Amino acid sequence: MENNYESFSELFPMRMTSIEKFHWLDDTEAYPNVLFTRIRFHQRIDPDLARKAWQLTIQRQPFSDVEPRSIHGRWHWVQGPRGGSASSDPSESFEDWHGTRFDWHEIPKPPTHWSYSEHRPKSPTGSYLGVFVWPNTGYEDSDSPSQPAKDGFTSEVWLYVHHAIGDGAAAVLVVNEWQMVYANLLAGRAANTGLHRFDTKLLGNRSSLGLLSWRYLKHLWKQPVALFGATKFAFRKTVELIPKSHQASNKDRLHPSIIGHWLKQETVDRLTQQAKSHDVMLNSLLIGKLYLALIRWRTKQGFHAAKDWLRIILPISIRNVSDRRLPAANRATIVQLDRREKEMENLSGFYQGINREIMVIRGWQLDKIFLIAIRIMAMFEPILKRSAQDERSRGTAVFTNLGEPLRKSHRKGSREPAGENQLSLAEFDCVGPIRKGTAANFAVSKYGKSMRVSLHFDSKLLSNEEARKLLDSYVEQLMEC
Repeated sequence: MENNYESFSELFPMRMTSIEKFHWLDDTEAYPNVLFTRIRFHQRIDPDLARKAWQLTIQRQPFSDVEPRSIHGRWHWVQGPRGGSASSDPSESFEDWHGTRFDWHEIPKPPTHWSYSEHRPKSPTGSYLGVFVWPNTGYEDSDSPSQPAKDGFTSEVWLYVHHAIGDGAAAVLVVNEWQMVYANLLAGRAANTGLHRFDTKLLGNRSSLGLLSWRYLKHLWKQPVALFGATKFAFRKTVELIPKSHQASNKDRLHPSIIGHWLKQETVDRLTQQAKSHDVMLNSLLIGKLYLALIRWRTKQGFHAAKDWLRIILPISIRNVSDRRLPAANRATIVQLDRREKEMENLSGFYQGINREIMVIRGWQLDKIFLIAIRIMAMFEPILKRSAQDERSRGTAVFTNLGEPLRKSHRKGSREPAGENQLSLAEFDCVGPIRKGTAANFAVSKYGKSMRVSLHFDSKLLSNEEARKLLDSYVEQLMEC
């Protein structure tokens, strides 16, 4: 397995970017700022190969064992126990890494919950892979994109990447690599078959707005336009998914709580055709339907009022062609969209309005205003810390379109993962963190020609039944083509 440990030691200590510091400060035990992935397979995973694949995958990532440290009053990433030393045997140093962790669980039935705090590595940031295996008790998801295997077991993989050291694309990168390495080991191939070669020097440019430079200044002329649009947020009081008067803390529930649903190929085809008929991007249609689902759910719960502003937060990747060889890192921003129920009376105009706003934001690069605001606050650390730890709701819900996170691990024209169908996928959920007050984080992703809809919800605010009804409301909207 090719690596470049020698170059890792040359990278550190590395100055933290403003967005990395924001996500690090935002992390708490109750609300970890972590990107979660859950993958369920129709058969038993080999524990030794799973562990070795995880070791080899993590060893390729410079941020796998870093921790924050103040140096001369400024925060940097420094390396942990591994320290960049090269080792021909990954198991020699793996157990000493405090920035990553691997767990194996043989259990009698599917896990009912998963506690982040119980499995967090010693490092304040880090990555984790846990595997649960239990005897097969049937396949409840008939819409799964692959047929059940017949070895009598089901396996579930939990993986997380801390948001300070990775965005959604980085989390998907780690998930993809682990699956590919595992499939290669299972098939007796070289472990690095099909993996990209990383250029770790690109980490120095991972945040184009991280420092005051031309890359920062060139956006300033656009900011009067961006700020003019941003003033709307100062005059609009958006509503939470659940009003404060109805929120009840349940300390017995544990994070994360993730549920999902498969959409069949014919539904995805109808959605694509519907987007074309409205002359909008598919993503704009999906966002519009989420607004409709939120209104339907809130109305049934007795929370909704027509005058309410619903705000959907959209994480947006700012990776470009030059980032193809970038290891796991954080290169993302967010935008916010506000809508009221009366704007949805004309659905075609409603979808086109969302599409137009997103096109303007991306075309003018107005999504950079979030990064610039974080950069300015980072000049005064108490202000940044207060903003990161603000417990007020940032929006009604979060929505992320992951694209095709497993596109490199299934063959063209097939729904089965690589490695000659050696792994049979049943479920796949990759979701962002839950912030206090923002109770729902939705994600959609494609696998082959199917689509997975996932929901990460705050189990301290929503019961499993309420969350299932919320997800079902969105799925019903997507199927109403």
